[in-house]
Amino acid sequence: MSDDIVFGQATAVAIEVQARACRSPRILFDKDGAPKYLFWLSNPVGGVHSTSLHVRDLVRDGRDRVLVDSVSDPGPDGFPRLYTEFNILPNPFLYDTTTLIVLQTIWGSSLTIVSVDIETGHVAHERLWFGGSPLEAWIVLATDGRSQMVCSSSSLTSPPKLVL
Repeated sequence: MSDDIVFGQATAVAIEVQARACRSPRILFDKDGAPKYLFWLSNPVGGVHSTSLHVRDLVRDGRDRVLVDSVSDPGPDGFPRLYTEFNILPNPFLYDTTTLIVLQTIWGSSLTIVSVDIETGHVAHERLWFGGSPLEAWIVLATDGRSQMVCSSSSLTSPPKLVL
């Protein structure tokens, strides 16, 4: 549901998701600097679990869709869902063969990093790409907006280290 609000010659559109609190909006711009997609996180009103990642196409149809939603049965090694109190990075996007948004979450009992394909919603566990141990905590600190991210890795027996 959205309501148009007019400010002089500009119109603002309120984005609401039924019974959910929304936060941390980020815009993906195309190569020419035009806004392409709007992303944001939401949680059920009154609760912190079951974070969802939403996207709105700002070019084609302006429709909203849930890119990552709650998972009822993830299986033994499957993605459990987004468990995050964190905001989305200021520049969370990476470009490989597809465009990814990088997020931080809890998977099992570890703080970790995931990437989400912005077209399919496929979630990849980035710690596995780095060869990280399930006993390590991984924090994403920044991306270059192209192909690299800066992370911190630590465990109970090793101090934090920076990883590019």
